[in-house]
Amino acid sequence: MMAIRWYVRDGVLALRESVNKPTYLAELLRPFRNKIFSAKIRPAHKLNSLLRIIRDHEGFNKAIVFIDRVIVAEYVAEKLSHVGTVILCGKTRLREDVREVLRKARSKETRIIVSTSAGEEGIDLPEADLLIVWSNVASTLRFIQRHGRILRALAKEEAKRKLKFVTYIITPDTPDIDSFVDSIEMARKAGVDIPIDPEVVEVLWKRTTRSKIVALLEGRPSPLEWIIEATGMPKNIALRNLRRLLEHGDAVYIYTHLGKVYALSEEIEFLYQEFPEYLTPSSNVEVKARPIMPSGVLGRSVSGSYWKVYERMVKLLKKYGVIRGVQVSSIVKLKTGVLKLVNLKYSFPIDSEEKLKLVLDNAFSETIANIKP
Repeated sequence: MMAIRWYVRDGVLALRESVNKPTYLAELLRPFRNKIFSAKIRPAHKLNSLLRIIRDHEGFNKAIVFIDRVIVAEYVAEKLSHVGTVILCGKTRLREDVREVLRKARSKETRIIVSTSAGEEGIDLPEADLLIVWSNVASTLRFIQRHGRILRALAKEEAKRKLKFVTYIITPDTPDIDSFVDSIEMARKAGVDIPIDPEVVEVLWKRTTRSKIVALLEGRPSPLEWIIEATGMPKNIALRNLRRLLEHGDAVYIYTHLGKVYALSEEIEFLYQEFPEYLTPSSNVEVKARPIMPSGVLGRSVSGSYWKVYERMVKLLKKYGVIRGVQVSSIVKLKTGVLKLVNLKYSFPIDSEEKLKLVLDNAFSETIANIKP
């Protein structure tokens, strides 16, 4: 997985360097050496896009290009020499004095600064008017550091009037686009205002590798284990992608003997078809439900029969338009006469009576006692 990320993010040149090092990854990649070093593969597949960006913004004053891998940064800097004065900033093999590098970066003659990750904290160039992100990383801190170099609030009115551009070079339909979308969403959660249209982010999200989960769930409700097996995703990645679908209201889940079974929000009927025994409310079950309000705080709990809880929740739904989730304690009377307490949590926005009914039908079912935690 790491090798694929390096390849789609930085280029095969990064892999070639890694293969030549005495590491475990190099051993894993040994069977693919011929392909990695094939002359048919471009050393840096994003280079043409970078050149096109520079042509399209030919009137720029100074540009910063962020590239993680030193070997790729040096290669790109050489390929950009025809544009004007280009310098490398950050960790390089030249071992130049940091102050001298920054002096050159601020020089009027320098048009392009190619910066490695080690240079992100040291660069402070508010006069730059073009930022090009070659290496997309899913890191809130680094995302903010990079953008702070060019999008910071400037004191001079003349500088404020400058039109500034931020461009991203992304390898589509690969983990590269996943990293880009993740960094934007994490930055926004951290309170950073990213001037990118949410609809654009939504379109890009549909091009991420997570779209595999959406395709898998179409007409086929599935537990986590099936999703992992079918998509080949690591468990932590699959869970993160599912959380994203849930948070955005694109998916729901119920509790069954298979654990949580996920389905697309627009296909709730498939859950009723596949798991009717877990969606048939029973009079032998009592529930204490506590809604999570739109503000994120827990609301007042309501206990009792199905219809009592349902009517109370419907009133809340109509009042607020959405309930962010529900915490439920179900008391189930087993055939032996023993009472069993089952604690459940539905962590997805309930914005319709259909979703509310799904949650309560599941929570009030007798078979809820057989669920897999």
